[in-house]
Amino acid sequence: MGNNPQVDINASKLGASKSFHFPSDLPIHFISFTFMKYSWEAQQGTASLIKEPTLAVYLPVPNELNDALSIAYQDVNRNIGQMEAMNGAVKAVSNATSLSDVTSQAGTLAKNVLDASGKALGYAALDKATSLAGENSLAQATGIVTNPNTTMAFKQVAMKKHSFSWILAPKSKAESQTVANIIKGLKTRILPAINSQFFLDYPDICQVQIHGSGAASLYPFKKCFVEGLNVGYAPFGPAFFAGGGDPVAVSLQINLTETTIWNRTDLDGITDDSVNSTIEQGVKFTTGLADQASVKYNQIKAKLTQPPPGPSGPLGDYTQYISGNLG
Repeated sequence: MGNNPQVDINASKLGASKSFHFPSDLPIHFISFTFMKYSWEAQQGTASLIKEPTLAVYLPVPNELNDALSIAYQDVNRNIGQMEAMNGAVKAVSNATSLSDVTSQAGTLAKNVLDASGKALGYAALDKATSLAGENSLAQATGIVTNPNTTMAFKQVAMKKHSFSWILAPKSKAESQTVANIIKGLKTRILPAINSQFFLDYPDICQVQIHGSGAASLYPFKKCFVEGLNVGYAPFGPAFFAGGGDPVAVSLQINLTETTIWNRTDLDGITDDSVNSTIEQGVKFTTGLADQASVKYNQIKAKLTQPPPGPSGPLGDYTQYISGNLG
């Protein structure tokens, strides 16, 4: 295999029973699937280095290469009180330049956020009055409806999925055996092992990598689990070699899902964990303040138990109703 010395080197390290390449004259551009035993540390990061591989499979570049990201968002409706609480939280931290600024002013910031909730008390009463009177009736009487304040909120980044497929057509008895070894090896590494009567060991983790000139301009992979392996032994109809009965062609499809999500740090090469930690703590702190304000808002709203005046009543009746319940 003069075209791929790296494959020969890896094969010599792993031994013939753990390293397989197809076809025997693998082209200079190819894709590798290297497996290792699962550990929490092993599934982190994008590094292709695997210290103790359990299986290495080398195949031609598959029929399709697609790098797809999926980011999920959701619609969120907020009532007036919640909007006031959020505005208070944003205003409270708008002048902070670091996490230390936020934490050093925690008491003041919490007070500001809760004070912002106080501004929403009248809104809470009106919201309750609207609910008890029947929003549709009130809307017909006044010609206005409650603004749902719908916004788009980030939810999550989906794990990247990959699907590769090939038609493997052996040209010799030796290549037919290689195909059989590849399929058996893949099945062995992607299935769990019996640890005991009560436990199973995780399947192996897989590192995918594209090789060849210009491969760096393609896309990298994080560690993956193989979620599906589909093998077809008659992709063009039943056809078998005379004598041994090996299939003339085999279709192979591998479906993988990466074990961690992608973020900007992965693409930019930023490795300062303190930056991410500071942002995360700041977000948690701000969210906590907003939660406090929301709890206070709901407590006040729960006190408004008296039925409001009818939808056709004068505005003064609503003012008296709100003032009486807030007193």
